[in-house]
Amino acid sequence: MDIKTAYNTFRSVKISKESLNGHYSPKILFSSSVSLPKYYNWNDTPDYFSSSVTYNQPLGGGTTLNVIGGLNLSFTDIQEERYILHNPNIVFSLSQSLYPFWIQGSLRNPESLNAEFQEEYYYNQLLQTKKTVIFNIIENYVYALIYSNQMQIYKNSIFLLNEEIDALRQMKIQGGVNQSKITQLNNSKLNIQQNLREVQTLYLNYIKNLETICCYDIDPSITLDGEMSPIEKFYVIIQSSMDDTNDPLGKNYQLNIKLLESTRVLEKQNAAPILAFSVKPVWESERTRQIEWKNVWNNITTHPIWTAGIDLDISPLLMSVIKQEKKQYEINLKQANDLYSSYLYQKNIVKYQYELLLEHYKEQLLESNNSYEEIKKELFDFESQYKTGVISQLEYDSLSINVRNSYLNKNNIELYVWLYELLLKYN
Repeated sequence: MDIKTAYNTFRSVKISKESLNGHYSPKILFSSSVSLPKYYNWNDTPDYFSSSVTYNQPLGGGTTLNVIGGLNLSFTDIQEERYILHNPNIVFSLSQSLYPFWIQGSLRNPESLNAEFQEEYYYNQLLQTKKTVIFNIIENYVYALIYSNQMQIYKNSIFLLNEEIDALRQMKIQGGVNQSKITQLNNSKLNIQQNLREVQTLYLNYIKNLETICCYDIDPSITLDGEMSPIEKFYVIIQSSMDDTNDPLGKNYQLNIKLLESTRVLEKQNAAPILAFSVKPVWESERTRQIEWKNVWNNITTHPIWTAGIDLDISPLLMSVIKQEKKQYEINLKQANDLYSSYLYQKNIVKYQYELLLEHYKEQLLESNNSYEEIKKELFDFESQYKTGVISQLEYDSLSINVRNSYLNKNNIELYVWLYELLLKYN
Protein backbone atom coordinates (compact mmCIF):
# COMPACT_ATOMS: atom_id res chain seq x y z
CA MET A 1 0.00 0.00 0.00
CA ASP A 2 2.85 2.42 0.82
CA ILE A 3 4.46 1.76 -2.56
CA LYS A 4 1.14 2.26 -4.36
CA THR A 5 0.53 5.57 -2.58
CA ALA A 6 4.05 6.79 -3.42
CA TYR A 7 3.59 5.73 -7.06
CA ASN A 8 0.26 7.58 -7.38
CA THR A 9 1.85 10.73 -5.91
CA PHE A 10 4.73 10.47 -8.38
CA ARG A 11 2.33 10.04 -11.31
CA SER A 12 0.36 13.10 -10.21
CA VAL A 13 3.51 15.23 -10.05
CA LYS A 14 4.67 13.90 -13.42
CA ILE A 15 1.39 14.94 -15.03
CA SER A 16 1.66 18.39 -13.42
CA LYS A 17 5.20 18.72 -14.76
CA GLU A 18 4.09 17.87 -18.28
CA SER A 19 1.57 20.70 -18.15
CA LEU A 20 3.81 22.93 -15.98
CA ASN A 21 0.83 23.21 -13.64
CA GLY A 22 -0.92 25.36 -16.26
CA HIS A 23 1.57 28.23 -15.81
CA TYR A 24 1.70 28.92 -19.53
CA SER A 25 -1.91 28.25 -20.40
CA PRO A 26 -3.71 31.34 -21.74
CA LYS A 27 -6.32 33.12 -19.66
CA ILE A 28 -9.40 34.39 -21.45
CA LEU A 29 -12.10 36.55 -19.85
CA PHE A 30 -15.40 37.58 -21.44
CA SER A 31 -17.56 40.31 -19.94
CA SER A 32 -20.59 42.32 -20.99
CA SER A 33 -23.10 44.75 -19.52
CA VAL A 34 -26.37 46.30 -20.65
CA SER A 35 -28.56 49.22 -19.54
CA LEU A 36 -32.31 48.90 -20.11
CA PRO A 37 -34.96 51.62 -20.13
CA LYS A 38 -37.55 51.74 -17.37
CA TYR A 39 -40.39 50.15 -19.36
CA TYR A 40 -38.43 47.75 -21.45
CA ASN A 41 -39.89 45.22 -23.87
CA TRP A 42 -37.90 42.45 -25.46
CA ASN A 43 -38.44 43.94 -28.87
CA ASP A 44 -36.95 47.29 -27.81
CA THR A 45 -33.29 48.17 -28.05
CA PRO A 46 -31.36 48.87 -24.82
CA ASP A 47 -30.04 52.27 -23.87
CA TYR A 48 -26.48 50.99 -23.54
CA PHE A 49 -24.52 47.85 -24.28
CA SER A 50 -20.85 47.01 -23.65
CA SER A 51 -18.88 43.85 -24.30
CA SER A 52 -15.18 42.99 -23.98
CA VAL A 53 -12.74 40.08 -24.13
CA THR A 54 -9.37 39.91 -22.38
CA TYR A 55 -6.62 37.55 -23.48
CA ASN A 56 -3.59 37.01 -21.23
CA GLN A 57 -0.67 34.81 -22.32
CA PRO A 58 2.35 34.22 -20.00
CA LEU A 59 5.50 33.56 -22.03
CA GLY A 60 8.03 32.75 -19.30
CA GLY A 61 10.89 34.84 -17.99
CA GLY A 62 8.48 37.35 -16.52
CA THR A 63 7.03 38.20 -19.94
CA THR A 64 3.27 38.50 -20.48
CA LEU A 65 1.28 39.35 -23.59
CA ASN A 66 -2.14 41.00 -23.10
CA VAL A 67 -4.82 41.79 -25.65
CA ILE A 68 -8.02 43.58 -24.65
CA GLY A 69 -10.77 44.16 -27.17
CA GLY A 70 -14.24 45.53 -26.73
CA LEU A 71 -17.13 47.49 -28.14
CA ASN A 72 -19.32 50.07 -26.43
CA LEU A 73 -22.73 50.74 -27.93
CA SER A 74 -25.24 53.42 -26.96
CA PHE A 75 -28.63 54.14 -28.55
CA THR A 76 -30.23 57.46 -29.29
CA ASP A 77 -33.20 58.83 -31.28
CA ILE A 78 -32.53 61.35 -34.03
CA GLN A 79 -35.43 62.66 -36.05
CA GLU A 80 -37.66 59.74 -35.00
CA GLU A 81 -35.05 57.17 -36.07
CA ARG A 82 -33.01 54.99 -33.74
CA TYR A 83 -29.21 55.22 -34.13
CA ILE A 84 -26.32 53.32 -32.61
CA LEU A 85 -23.28 55.21 -31.35
CA HIS A 86 -20.33 52.82 -31.23
CA ASN A 87 -16.77 53.14 -30.08
CA PRO A 88 -14.48 50.08 -30.54
CA ASN A 89 -11.59 49.60 -28.17
CA ILE A 90 -8.47 47.41 -28.64
CA VAL A 91 -5.26 47.43 -26.57
CA PHE A 92 -2.09 45.39 -27.16
CA SER A 93 0.42 45.30 -24.31
CA LEU A 94 3.62 43.45 -23.47
CA SER A 95 4.96 43.44 -19.92
CA GLN A 96 8.43 42.32 -18.87
CA SER A 97 10.14 41.81 -15.52
CA LEU A 98 13.35 43.86 -15.36
CA TYR A 99 15.25 40.97 -13.72
CA PRO A 100 14.37 37.80 -15.69
CA PHE A 101 16.17 34.52 -15.03
CA TRP A 102 18.54 34.86 -17.99
CA ILE A 103 19.90 38.15 -16.65
CA GLN A 104 20.52 36.40 -13.31
CA GLY A 105 22.80 33.92 -15.08
CA SER A 106 20.37 31.00 -15.12
CA LEU A 107 20.20 29.09 -18.39
CA ARG A 108 16.95 27.32 -17.54
CA ASN A 109 13.55 28.73 -16.82
CA PRO A 110 13.14 28.18 -13.05
CA GLU A 111 9.48 27.24 -13.48
CA SER A 112 10.28 24.30 -15.77
CA LEU A 113 13.39 23.49 -13.71
CA ASN A 114 11.34 23.36 -10.50
CA ALA A 115 8.84 21.06 -12.18
CA GLU A 116 11.69 18.69 -13.11
CA PHE A 117 13.05 18.85 -9.55
CA GLN A 118 9.60 18.01 -8.19
CA GLU A 119 9.28 15.04 -10.52
CA GLU A 120 12.73 13.74 -9.55
CA TYR A 121 11.99 14.32 -5.85
CA TYR A 122 8.84 12.21 -5.84
CA TYR A 123 10.49 9.56 -7.99
CA ASN A 124 13.20 9.30 -5.33
CA GLN A 125 10.46 9.14 -2.71
CA LEU A 126 9.02 6.18 -4.60
CA LEU A 127 12.45 4.49 -4.69
CA GLN A 128 12.97 5.16 -0.98
CA THR A 129 9.56 3.69 -0.17
CA LYS A 130 10.37 0.58 -2.20
CA LYS A 131 13.75 0.33 -0.49
CA THR A 132 12.20 0.64 2.98
CA VAL A 133 9.55 -1.99 2.24
CA ILE A 134 12.09 -4.41 0.75
CA PHE A 135 14.44 -4.00 3.72
CA ASN A 136 11.56 -4.56 6.13
CA ILE A 137 10.76 -7.77 4.29
CA ILE A 138 14.38 -8.93 4.27
CA GLU A 139 15.03 -8.13 7.93
CA ASN A 140 11.84 -9.82 9.10
CA TYR A 141 12.62 -12.82 6.92
CA VAL A 142 16.22 -13.13 8.17
CA TYR A 143 15.16 -12.95 11.81
CA ALA A 144 12.38 -15.46 11.14
CA LEU A 145 15.02 -17.84 9.77
CA ILE A 146 17.34 -17.20 12.70
CA TYR A 147 14.64 -17.95 15.25
CA SER A 148 13.55 -20.96 13.24
CA ASN A 149 17.10 -22.29 13.57
CA GLN A 150 17.10 -21.46 17.26
CA MET A 151 13.84 -23.37 17.74
CA GLN A 152 15.39 -26.39 16.08
CA ILE A 153 18.44 -26.12 18.34
CA TYR A 154 16.22 -26.14 21.42
CA LYS A 155 14.20 -29.07 20.08
CA ASN A 156 17.40 -31.02 19.44
CA SER A 157 18.60 -30.23 22.95
CA ILE A 158 15.29 -31.35 24.46
CA PHE A 159 15.45 -34.58 22.45
CA LEU A 160 18.98 -35.27 23.77
CA LEU A 161 17.94 -34.49 27.36
CA ASN A 162 15.02 -36.92 27.06
CA GLU A 163 17.43 -39.65 25.94
CA GLU A 164 19.79 -38.90 28.84
CA ILE A 165 16.91 -38.88 31.34
CA ASP A 166 15.63 -42.23 30.00
CA ALA A 167 19.12 -43.70 30.28
CA LEU A 168 19.52 -42.44 33.85
CA ARG A 169 16.16 -43.89 34.83
CA GLN A 170 17.25 -47.27 33.53
CA MET A 171 20.46 -46.95 35.52
CA LYS A 172 18.49 -45.92 38.61
CA ILE A 173 16.47 -49.10 38.41
CA GLN A 174 19.76 -50.99 38.49
CA GLY A 175 20.95 -48.78 41.38
CA GLY A 176 23.67 -46.97 39.42
CA VAL A 177 22.52 -43.37 39.79
CA ASN A 178 20.59 -41.20 42.25
CA GLN A 179 17.48 -39.09 41.65
CA SER A 180 19.28 -35.73 41.97
CA LYS A 181 20.96 -36.16 38.58
CA ILE A 182 17.61 -36.90 36.92
CA THR A 183 16.04 -33.89 38.65
CA GLN A 184 18.86 -31.66 37.45
CA LEU A 185 18.33 -32.75 33.84
CA ASN A 186 14.55 -32.25 34.15
CA ASN A 187 15.11 -28.69 35.38
CA SER A 188 17.43 -28.05 32.43
CA LYS A 189 14.76 -29.37 30.09
CA LEU A 190 12.11 -27.09 31.63
CA ASN A 191 14.38 -24.07 31.13
CA ILE A 192 15.01 -25.01 27.50
CA GLN A 193 11.28 -25.56 26.93
CA GLN A 194 10.59 -22.10 28.32
CA ASN A 195 13.25 -20.64 25.99
CA LEU A 196 11.69 -22.56 23.12
CA ARG A 197 8.26 -21.03 23.77
CA GLU A 198 9.76 -17.52 23.87
CA VAL A 199 11.61 -18.09 20.61
CA GLN A 200 8.47 -19.52 19.00
CA THR A 201 6.59 -16.33 19.94
CA LEU A 202 9.30 -14.15 18.40
CA TYR A 203 9.37 -16.31 15.29
CA LEU A 204 5.60 -16.09 14.78
CA ASN A 205 5.76 -12.29 15.28
CA TYR A 206 8.22 -11.98 12.41
CA ILE A 207 6.05 -14.20 10.23
CA LYS A 208 3.07 -12.01 11.09
CA ASN A 209 5.06 -8.89 10.18
CA LEU A 210 5.85 -10.42 6.80
CA GLU A 211 2.20 -11.21 6.18
CA THR A 212 1.24 -7.62 7.07
CA ILE A 213 3.89 -6.06 4.82
CA CYS A 214 3.27 -8.40 1.89
CA CYS A 215 -0.51 -8.75 2.32
CA TYR A 216 0.06 -12.46 1.86
CA ASP A 217 -0.53 -15.48 4.11
CA ILE A 218 2.81 -17.21 4.70
CA ASP A 219 3.29 -20.82 5.65
CA PRO A 220 5.25 -20.60 8.94
CA SER A 221 7.07 -23.88 8.30
CA ILE A 222 10.62 -23.02 7.22
CA THR A 223 12.85 -25.80 6.03
CA LEU A 224 16.59 -25.40 5.71
CA ASP A 225 17.36 -28.59 3.83
CA GLY A 226 15.83 -30.04 0.72
CA GLU A 227 12.78 -28.40 -0.86
CA MET A 228 12.46 -24.70 -0.10
CA SER A 229 9.35 -23.45 1.66
CA PRO A 230 7.35 -20.55 0.17
CA ILE A 231 9.07 -18.04 2.46
CA GLU A 232 12.51 -19.22 1.34
CA LYS A 233 11.52 -18.88 -2.29
CA PHE A 234 10.24 -15.41 -1.53
CA TYR A 235 13.58 -14.58 0.10
CA VAL A 236 15.45 -15.62 -3.04
CA ILE A 237 13.17 -13.43 -5.19
CA ILE A 238 13.71 -10.39 -2.96
CA GLN A 239 17.48 -10.87 -2.90
CA SER A 240 17.71 -11.18 -6.68
CA SER A 241 15.44 -8.18 -7.36
CA MET A 242 17.20 -5.79 -4.99
CA ASP A 243 19.05 -3.20 -7.06
CA ASP A 244 21.22 -0.22 -6.23
CA THR A 245 18.96 2.78 -5.59
CA ASN A 246 21.89 5.21 -5.21
CA ASP A 247 20.67 6.71 -1.94
CA PRO A 248 17.36 8.32 -3.03
CA LEU A 249 16.88 9.93 0.39
CA GLY A 250 20.27 11.67 0.18
CA LYS A 251 19.43 12.84 -3.35
CA ASN A 252 16.22 14.41 -2.07
CA TYR A 253 18.11 16.41 0.55
CA GLN A 254 20.26 17.78 -2.28
CA LEU A 255 17.17 18.42 -4.42
CA ASN A 256 15.66 20.49 -1.62
CA ILE A 257 18.69 22.76 -1.78
CA LYS A 258 18.53 23.02 -5.59
CA LEU A 259 14.79 23.70 -5.40
CA LEU A 260 15.31 26.56 -2.96
CA GLU A 261 18.01 28.07 -5.18
CA SER A 262 15.88 27.79 -8.31
CA THR A 263 12.83 29.18 -6.50
CA ARG A 264 14.94 32.11 -5.35
CA VAL A 265 15.73 32.96 -8.99
CA LEU A 266 11.99 32.96 -9.68
CA GLU A 267 11.35 35.15 -6.61
CA LYS A 268 13.88 37.70 -7.82
CA GLN A 269 12.27 37.70 -11.24
CA ASN A 270 8.78 38.20 -9.77
CA ALA A 271 10.00 40.83 -7.30
CA ALA A 272 11.59 43.05 -9.95
CA PRO A 273 9.79 46.14 -11.30
CA ILE A 274 7.65 45.42 -14.35
CA LEU A 275 7.97 47.46 -17.50
CA ALA A 276 4.92 47.41 -19.78
CA PHE A 277 4.65 48.70 -23.33
CA SER A 278 1.22 49.14 -24.89
CA VAL A 279 -0.22 50.29 -28.20
CA LYS A 280 -3.81 50.85 -29.19
CA PRO A 281 -5.78 52.28 -32.11
CA VAL A 282 -8.27 55.03 -31.25
CA TRP A 283 -11.35 55.59 -33.40
CA GLU A 284 -13.75 58.49 -33.31
CA SER A 285 -17.28 57.62 -32.26
CA GLU A 286 -19.36 56.43 -35.20
CA ARG A 287 -23.10 56.55 -35.75
CA THR A 288 -24.99 53.67 -37.39
CA ARG A 289 -28.69 53.20 -38.01
CA GLN A 290 -30.27 50.65 -35.73
CA ILE A 291 -31.38 48.45 -38.60
CA GLU A 292 -27.71 48.00 -39.52
CA TRP A 293 -26.86 46.48 -36.12
CA LYS A 294 -24.92 43.58 -37.64
CA ASN A 295 -22.69 45.86 -39.66
CA VAL A 296 -21.39 48.00 -36.82
CA TRP A 297 -17.74 47.02 -37.37
CA ASN A 298 -18.03 47.31 -41.15
CA ASN A 299 -19.44 50.83 -40.91
CA ILE A 300 -16.35 52.24 -39.22
CA THR A 301 -15.15 54.81 -41.73
CA THR A 302 -12.55 56.79 -39.85
CA HIS A 303 -8.95 55.62 -39.63
CA PRO A 304 -7.65 55.03 -36.09
CA ILE A 305 -5.01 57.10 -34.41
CA TRP A 306 -2.37 54.81 -32.87
CA THR A 307 -1.17 55.67 -29.41
CA ALA A 308 1.60 54.05 -27.36
CA GLY A 309 2.29 54.01 -23.65
CA ILE A 310 4.91 52.83 -21.16
CA ASP A 311 4.20 51.88 -17.54
CA LEU A 312 6.58 50.97 -14.74
CA ASP A 313 5.17 49.00 -11.80
CA ILE A 314 7.44 48.88 -8.71
CA SER A 315 4.85 47.31 -6.38
CA PRO A 316 6.38 43.77 -6.72
CA LEU A 317 9.69 45.12 -5.39
CA LEU A 318 8.01 46.82 -2.45
CA MET A 319 6.03 43.67 -1.67
CA SER A 320 9.21 41.58 -1.72
CA VAL A 321 10.89 43.93 0.75
CA ILE A 322 7.87 43.80 3.06
CA LYS A 323 7.75 39.99 2.97
CA GLN A 324 11.53 39.80 3.56
CA GLU A 325 11.84 37.11 0.89
CA LYS A 326 15.66 37.27 0.83
CA LYS A 327 15.95 36.73 4.57
CA GLN A 328 13.43 33.88 4.47
CA TYR A 329 15.38 32.27 1.63
CA GLU A 330 18.64 32.46 3.59
CA ILE A 331 17.00 30.84 6.62
CA ASN A 332 15.45 28.05 4.54
CA LEU A 333 18.71 27.44 2.66
CA LYS A 334 20.70 27.16 5.88
CA GLN A 335 18.13 24.75 7.30
CA ALA A 336 18.23 22.60 4.15
CA ASN A 337 22.05 22.48 4.23
CA ASP A 338 22.02 21.61 7.94
CA LEU A 339 19.52 18.80 7.34
CA TYR A 340 21.68 17.35 4.57
CA SER A 341 24.82 17.58 6.71
CA SER A 342 23.00 15.93 9.62
CA TYR A 343 21.78 13.18 7.31
CA LEU A 344 25.32 12.48 6.07
CA TYR A 345 26.61 12.47 9.66
CA GLN A 346 23.95 10.00 10.83
CA LYS A 347 24.53 7.87 7.75
CA ASN A 348 28.25 7.62 8.54
CA ILE A 349 27.49 6.67 12.15
CA VAL A 350 25.13 3.91 11.04
CA LYS A 351 27.69 2.73 8.49
CA TYR A 352 30.37 2.57 11.18
CA GLN A 353 28.07 0.55 13.45
CA TYR A 354 27.27 -1.85 10.61
CA GLU A 355 30.98 -2.27 9.90
CA LEU A 356 31.68 -3.13 13.56
CA LEU A 357 28.84 -5.64 13.69
CA LEU A 358 29.87 -7.17 10.37
CA GLU A 359 33.46 -7.56 11.55
CA HIS A 360 32.22 -9.14 14.77
CA TYR A 361 30.00 -11.67 12.97
CA LYS A 362 32.71 -12.49 10.45
CA GLU A 363 35.05 -13.36 13.33
CA GLN A 364 32.32 -15.50 14.86
CA LEU A 365 31.70 -17.15 11.52
CA LEU A 366 35.37 -18.11 11.18
CA GLU A 367 35.32 -19.69 14.64
CA SER A 368 32.00 -21.36 13.95
CA ASN A 369 33.26 -22.86 10.66
CA ASN A 370 36.34 -24.25 12.38
CA SER A 371 34.27 -25.67 15.22
CA TYR A 372 31.78 -27.23 12.82
CA GLU A 373 34.50 -28.86 10.72
CA GLU A 374 36.18 -30.29 13.83
CA ILE A 375 33.00 -31.73 15.27
CA LYS A 376 32.08 -33.24 11.89
CA LYS A 377 35.43 -35.06 11.82
CA GLU A 378 34.82 -36.27 15.36
CA LEU A 379 31.39 -37.58 14.37
CA PHE A 380 32.98 -39.47 11.47
CA ASP A 381 35.31 -41.21 13.95
CA PHE A 382 32.40 -41.93 16.28
CA GLU A 383 30.46 -43.66 13.51
CA SER A 384 33.01 -46.47 13.24
CA GLN A 385 33.24 -46.77 17.03
CA TYR A 386 29.44 -46.88 17.30
CA LYS A 387 29.22 -49.62 14.67
CA THR A 388 31.81 -51.73 16.53
CA GLY A 389 30.06 -51.16 19.86
CA VAL A 390 32.85 -49.13 21.45
CA ILE A 391 30.47 -46.26 22.28
CA SER A 392 26.79 -46.30 23.18
CA GLN A 393 23.77 -45.07 21.25
CA LEU A 394 23.45 -42.17 23.68
CA GLU A 395 27.03 -41.05 23.14
CA TYR A 396 26.64 -41.22 19.37
CA ASP A 397 23.29 -39.37 19.41
CA SER A 398 24.76 -36.71 21.67
CA LEU A 399 27.58 -35.93 19.28
CA SER A 400 25.28 -36.17 16.24
CA ILE A 401 22.89 -33.60 17.72
CA ASN A 402 25.79 -31.36 18.62
CA VAL A 403 26.86 -31.47 14.97
CA ARG A 404 23.37 -30.44 13.82
CA ASN A 405 23.23 -27.65 16.38
CA SER A 406 26.69 -26.46 15.36
CA TYR A 407 25.51 -26.28 11.76
CA LEU A 408 22.41 -24.28 12.77
CA ASN A 409 24.52 -21.86 14.82
CA LYS A 410 26.86 -21.43 11.86
CA ASN A 411 23.88 -20.82 9.59
CA ASN A 412 22.57 -18.12 11.92
CA ILE A 413 25.89 -16.30 11.89
CA GLU A 414 25.97 -16.55 8.07
CA LEU A 415 22.56 -14.90 8.00
CA TYR A 416 23.82 -12.04 10.20
CA VAL A 417 26.85 -11.60 7.95
CA TRP A 418 24.70 -11.52 4.83
CA LEU A 419 22.25 -9.06 6.41
CA TYR A 420 24.89 -6.55 7.49
CA GLU A 421 26.72 -6.82 4.17
CA LEU A 422 23.44 -5.91 2.50
CA LEU A 423 22.76 -3.06 4.92
CA LEU A 424 26.24 -1.67 4.31
CA LYS A 425 25.86 -1.92 0.54
CA TYR A 426 22.56 -0.02 0.44
CA ASN A 427 23.09 2.32 3.40
